[in-house]
Amino acid sequence: MEKRPMDGKDSESLRCIWMDAGVVGYKLCDRDLQCDQCPFDESMRRPSRSSSAHVSPPPPSGSGSDAPAASDSDRVAALITAIAPGEYPDDRLYHNGHLWVKPMMESIVAIGIDHLAASMLGSLASVVLPSRQSRIIHRMPWCWLIHHEGAISLYSPVHGVVIEANPRLLDHPELLVQDPYGDGWLVHAQIDKSAAEAPSLYASPEYHTRSERELVALQARVMQTLKKAPSMGQTLHDGGQPAETLAAMLGSKSFFNITATLFAP
Repeated sequence: MEKRPMDGKDSESLRCIWMDAGVVGYKLCDRDLQCDQCPFDESMRRPSRSSSAHVSPPPPSGSGSDAPAASDSDRVAALITAIAPGEYPDDRLYHNGHLWVKPMMESIVAIGIDHLAASMLGSLASVVLPSRQSRIIHRMPWCWLIHHEGAISLYSPVHGVVIEANPRLLDHPELLVQDPYGDGWLVHAQIDKSAAEAPSLYASPEYHTRSERELVALQARVMQTLKKAPSMGQTLHDGGQPAETLAAMLGSKSFFNITATLFAP
Protein backbone atom coordinates (compact mmCIF):
# COMPACT_ATOMS: atom_id res chain seq x y z
CA MET A 1 0.00 0.00 0.00
CA GLU A 2 1.39 3.37 -0.93
CA LYS A 3 2.20 6.04 1.62
CA ARG A 4 -0.56 8.63 1.83
CA PRO A 5 0.24 12.04 0.33
CA MET A 6 0.58 14.88 2.79
CA ASP A 7 -1.21 17.48 0.60
CA GLY A 8 0.18 20.23 2.80
CA LYS A 9 -1.48 18.89 5.97
CA ASP A 10 0.28 18.37 9.28
CA SER A 11 1.09 14.69 9.86
CA GLU A 12 -0.96 14.67 13.07
CA SER A 13 -4.13 15.36 11.06
CA LEU A 14 -3.72 12.19 9.00
CA ARG A 15 -5.49 9.03 10.13
CA CYS A 16 -4.64 5.36 9.90
CA ILE A 17 -6.91 3.44 7.48
CA TRP A 18 -8.00 1.31 10.45
CA MET A 19 -9.13 4.52 12.22
CA ASP A 20 -11.16 5.41 9.12
CA ALA A 21 -12.70 1.92 9.19
CA GLY A 22 -13.62 2.31 12.88
CA VAL A 23 -11.39 -0.52 14.10
CA VAL A 24 -9.22 1.65 16.35
CA GLY A 25 -10.15 4.99 17.89
CA TYR A 26 -6.73 6.63 17.96
CA LYS A 27 -3.66 7.10 15.80
CA LEU A 28 -1.73 3.86 16.17
CA CYS A 29 0.92 4.45 13.53
CA ASP A 30 4.60 4.99 14.28
CA ARG A 31 5.64 4.39 10.66
CA ASP A 32 4.50 7.62 8.99
CA LEU A 33 1.45 5.83 7.51
CA GLN A 34 3.54 3.48 5.37
CA CYS A 35 1.05 0.62 5.62
CA ASP A 36 3.17 -1.88 3.68
CA GLN A 37 5.66 -1.84 6.58
CA CYS A 38 3.10 -2.03 9.39
CA PRO A 39 2.78 -5.33 11.36
CA PHE A 40 -0.67 -4.28 12.67
CA ASP A 41 -1.92 -3.79 9.10
CA GLU A 42 -0.47 -7.19 8.10
CA SER A 43 -2.14 -8.90 11.05
CA MET A 44 -5.54 -7.32 10.37
CA ARG A 45 -5.48 -8.46 6.73
CA ARG A 46 -4.94 -12.13 7.44
CA PRO A 47 -7.92 -14.09 6.04
CA SER A 48 -10.52 -15.49 8.42
CA ARG A 49 -11.66 -19.12 8.38
CA SER A 50 -15.34 -18.14 8.36
CA SER A 51 -17.30 -18.51 5.14
CA SER A 52 -19.88 -15.79 4.58
CA ALA A 53 -20.93 -12.21 5.20
CA HIS A 54 -24.22 -13.64 6.44
CA VAL A 55 -22.85 -15.87 9.20
CA SER A 56 -22.02 -14.93 12.76
CA PRO A 57 -18.45 -14.25 13.88
CA PRO A 58 -17.01 -16.72 16.41
CA PRO A 59 -17.90 -15.77 20.01
CA PRO A 60 -15.12 -14.19 22.04
CA SER A 61 -13.35 -16.45 24.51
CA GLY A 62 -14.98 -16.53 27.91
CA SER A 63 -18.24 -15.19 26.52
CA GLY A 64 -21.36 -15.81 28.54
CA SER A 65 -24.48 -14.13 29.79
CA ASP A 66 -22.42 -11.68 31.85
CA ALA A 67 -19.87 -10.91 29.09
CA PRO A 68 -19.85 -7.28 27.87
CA ALA A 69 -21.40 -6.66 24.44
CA ALA A 70 -18.98 -5.99 21.60
CA SER A 71 -18.87 -2.47 20.21
CA ASP A 72 -20.15 -1.65 16.74
CA SER A 73 -16.61 -1.41 15.37
CA ASP A 74 -15.55 -4.74 16.94
CA ARG A 75 -18.57 -6.58 15.59
CA VAL A 76 -18.27 -5.06 12.11
CA ALA A 77 -14.56 -5.88 12.01
CA ALA A 78 -15.30 -9.52 12.88
CA LEU A 79 -18.02 -9.78 10.24
CA ILE A 80 -15.89 -8.14 7.55
CA THR A 81 -12.97 -10.49 8.17
CA ALA A 82 -15.44 -13.40 7.82
CA ILE A 83 -16.13 -12.49 4.18
CA ALA A 84 -14.59 -14.53 1.37
CA PRO A 85 -11.84 -16.56 3.00
CA GLY A 86 -9.86 -18.90 0.78
CA GLU A 87 -8.03 -18.43 -2.48
CA TYR A 88 -9.02 -17.07 -5.87
CA PRO A 89 -8.41 -19.94 -8.35
CA ASP A 90 -5.31 -19.26 -10.42
CA ASP A 91 -6.69 -20.86 -13.60
CA ARG A 92 -8.61 -17.69 -14.50
CA LEU A 93 -8.35 -13.88 -14.56
CA TYR A 94 -10.42 -11.39 -12.59
CA HIS A 95 -12.18 -8.10 -13.31
CA ASN A 96 -12.89 -5.11 -11.05
CA GLY A 97 -16.63 -5.87 -11.04
CA HIS A 98 -16.05 -9.17 -9.16
CA LEU A 99 -16.26 -11.28 -12.30
CA TRP A 100 -13.82 -13.94 -13.44
CA VAL A 101 -12.83 -14.98 -16.97
CA LYS A 102 -11.59 -18.53 -17.55
CA PRO A 103 -9.99 -19.51 -20.89
CA MET A 104 -11.52 -22.68 -22.34
CA MET A 105 -10.38 -23.10 -25.95
CA GLU A 106 -8.91 -20.69 -28.48
CA SER A 107 -10.96 -17.48 -28.02
CA ILE A 108 -13.74 -19.09 -25.92
CA VAL A 109 -14.00 -18.19 -22.24
CA ALA A 110 -16.33 -18.89 -19.32
CA ILE A 111 -17.48 -15.96 -17.15
CA GLY A 112 -18.80 -15.98 -13.58
CA ILE A 113 -18.71 -14.10 -10.26
CA ASP A 114 -16.04 -14.48 -7.57
CA HIS A 115 -16.59 -15.92 -4.08
CA LEU A 116 -16.42 -12.52 -2.36
CA ALA A 117 -19.42 -11.34 -4.36
CA ALA A 118 -21.20 -14.64 -3.75
CA SER A 119 -20.67 -14.29 0.01
CA MET A 120 -22.19 -10.81 0.01
CA LEU A 121 -25.20 -11.76 -2.12
CA GLY A 122 -26.49 -14.42 0.26
CA SER A 123 -29.53 -15.38 -1.78
CA LEU A 124 -31.11 -14.52 -5.14
CA ALA A 125 -34.63 -14.61 -6.56
CA SER A 126 -33.45 -15.05 -10.16
CA VAL A 127 -30.70 -14.32 -12.69
CA VAL A 128 -31.33 -12.53 -16.02
CA LEU A 129 -28.84 -13.84 -18.56
CA PRO A 130 -28.04 -12.51 -22.06
CA SER A 131 -29.40 -14.46 -25.00
CA ARG A 132 -27.27 -16.61 -27.29
CA GLN A 133 -25.42 -14.62 -29.97
CA SER A 134 -25.95 -11.34 -28.13
CA ARG A 135 -22.95 -9.03 -28.09
CA ILE A 136 -21.35 -8.02 -24.79
CA ILE A 137 -19.23 -4.90 -24.44
CA HIS A 138 -16.57 -4.31 -21.84
CA ARG A 139 -17.82 -2.26 -18.85
CA MET A 140 -21.43 -2.27 -20.14
CA PRO A 141 -24.37 -4.00 -18.37
CA TRP A 142 -25.06 -7.46 -19.75
CA CYS A 143 -26.51 -9.55 -16.92
CA TRP A 144 -28.73 -8.83 -13.88
CA LEU A 145 -29.01 -10.48 -10.47
CA ILE A 146 -32.52 -10.15 -9.04
CA HIS A 147 -32.50 -9.81 -5.26
CA HIS A 148 -35.57 -9.32 -3.07
CA GLU A 149 -34.41 -5.72 -2.50
CA GLY A 150 -33.78 -4.91 -6.18
CA ALA A 151 -31.67 -5.70 -9.24
CA ILE A 152 -27.88 -5.65 -9.49
CA SER A 153 -26.26 -4.97 -12.86
CA LEU A 154 -23.16 -6.90 -13.85
CA TYR A 155 -20.72 -5.19 -16.21
CA SER A 156 -19.00 -7.23 -18.87
CA PRO A 157 -15.32 -7.99 -18.26
CA VAL A 158 -14.65 -8.52 -21.99
CA HIS A 159 -15.76 -7.65 -25.50
CA GLY A 160 -17.38 -10.57 -27.29
CA VAL A 161 -20.43 -12.62 -28.23
CA VAL A 162 -22.37 -14.99 -25.99
CA ILE A 163 -22.36 -18.53 -27.32
CA GLU A 164 -24.10 -20.16 -24.34
CA ALA A 165 -25.81 -19.04 -21.14
CA ASN A 166 -25.97 -21.36 -18.13
CA PRO A 167 -29.47 -22.90 -18.35
CA ARG A 168 -29.35 -24.28 -14.79
CA LEU A 169 -29.34 -20.76 -13.31
CA LEU A 170 -32.86 -20.14 -14.63
CA ASP A 171 -34.35 -22.69 -12.24
CA HIS A 172 -31.56 -22.72 -9.67
CA PRO A 173 -30.16 -19.19 -9.17
CA GLU A 174 -28.72 -20.35 -5.84
CA LEU A 175 -25.95 -22.12 -7.78
CA LEU A 176 -24.41 -18.73 -8.46
CA VAL A 177 -23.87 -18.28 -4.72
CA GLN A 178 -23.22 -21.90 -3.72
CA ASP A 179 -20.71 -22.79 -6.47
CA PRO A 180 -19.48 -19.57 -8.13
CA TYR A 181 -16.39 -21.20 -9.69
CA GLY A 182 -18.17 -24.34 -10.85
CA ASP A 183 -21.83 -24.97 -11.65
CA GLY A 184 -22.67 -21.31 -11.00
CA TRP A 185 -20.92 -19.99 -14.14
CA LEU A 186 -22.87 -17.36 -16.08
CA VAL A 187 -22.01 -17.66 -19.78
CA HIS A 188 -19.54 -18.96 -22.32
CA ALA A 189 -18.47 -16.27 -24.75
CA GLN A 190 -16.22 -15.82 -27.76
CA ILE A 191 -14.04 -12.84 -26.99
CA ASP A 192 -13.17 -10.16 -29.53
CA LYS A 193 -9.41 -9.74 -29.35
CA SER A 194 -9.44 -7.01 -32.00
CA ALA A 195 -11.45 -4.57 -29.84
CA ALA A 196 -9.84 -1.14 -29.45
CA GLU A 197 -10.07 -1.18 -25.65
CA ALA A 198 -8.33 -4.10 -23.96
CA PRO A 199 -10.06 -5.12 -20.70
CA SER A 200 -8.13 -4.81 -17.43
CA LEU A 201 -7.93 -8.31 -15.99
CA TYR A 202 -5.85 -9.44 -13.03
CA ALA A 203 -4.12 -12.66 -12.07
CA SER A 204 -5.10 -14.29 -8.77
CA PRO A 205 -2.32 -12.86 -6.51
CA GLU A 206 -2.83 -9.27 -7.63
CA TYR A 207 -6.60 -9.58 -7.46
CA HIS A 208 -6.38 -11.03 -3.93
CA THR A 209 -4.46 -7.93 -2.81
CA ARG A 210 -7.02 -5.64 -4.45
CA SER A 211 -9.84 -7.51 -2.71
CA GLU A 212 -8.19 -7.13 0.70
CA ARG A 213 -8.04 -3.38 0.18
CA GLU A 214 -11.66 -3.40 -0.95
CA LEU A 215 -12.70 -5.09 2.30
CA VAL A 216 -11.05 -2.25 4.24
CA ALA A 217 -13.09 0.25 2.22
CA LEU A 218 -16.21 -1.89 2.75
CA GLN A 219 -15.71 -1.78 6.51
CA ALA A 220 -15.49 2.01 6.37
CA ARG A 221 -18.74 2.20 4.35
CA VAL A 222 -20.52 -0.06 6.84
CA MET A 223 -19.38 2.05 9.79
CA GLN A 224 -20.41 5.25 8.00
CA THR A 225 -23.86 3.78 7.30
CA LEU A 226 -24.27 2.73 10.94
CA LYS A 227 -23.37 6.23 12.13
CA LYS A 228 -26.10 7.70 9.91
CA ALA A 229 -28.73 5.24 11.14
CA PRO A 230 -31.04 6.04 14.11
CA SER A 231 -29.38 5.15 17.40
CA MET A 232 -31.26 1.94 18.26
CA GLY A 233 -28.32 -0.34 19.06
CA GLN A 234 -27.46 -3.69 17.52
CA THR A 235 -30.79 -5.29 18.26
CA LEU A 236 -33.44 -7.29 16.47
CA HIS A 237 -37.19 -6.85 16.79
CA ASP A 238 -37.65 -10.10 18.71
CA GLY A 239 -36.09 -9.41 22.09
CA GLY A 240 -33.02 -7.23 21.75
CA GLN A 241 -30.40 -9.84 20.89
CA PRO A 242 -27.22 -8.52 19.20
CA ALA A 243 -27.39 -8.54 15.41
CA GLU A 244 -25.23 -11.38 14.12
CA THR A 245 -24.86 -10.41 10.45
CA LEU A 246 -24.07 -7.27 8.48
CA ALA A 247 -27.53 -7.44 6.92
CA ALA A 248 -29.15 -7.52 10.37
CA MET A 249 -27.01 -4.64 11.63
CA LEU A 250 -27.63 -2.40 8.62
CA GLY A 251 -31.10 -3.46 7.57
CA SER A 252 -31.66 -5.42 4.38
CA LYS A 253 -32.06 -2.37 2.13
CA SER A 254 -28.87 -0.63 3.27
CA PHE A 255 -26.96 -3.90 3.08
CA PHE A 256 -28.24 -4.48 -0.47
CA ASN A 257 -27.17 -0.98 -1.53
CA ILE A 258 -23.64 -1.58 -0.23
CA THR A 259 -23.49 -4.99 -1.89
CA ALA A 260 -24.59 -3.55 -5.23
CA THR A 261 -21.66 -1.11 -5.25
CA LEU A 262 -19.21 -4.03 -5.27
CA PHE A 263 -20.18 -4.87 -8.83
CA ALA A 264 -19.39 -1.46 -10.29
CA PRO A 265 -16.44 -1.77 -12.71
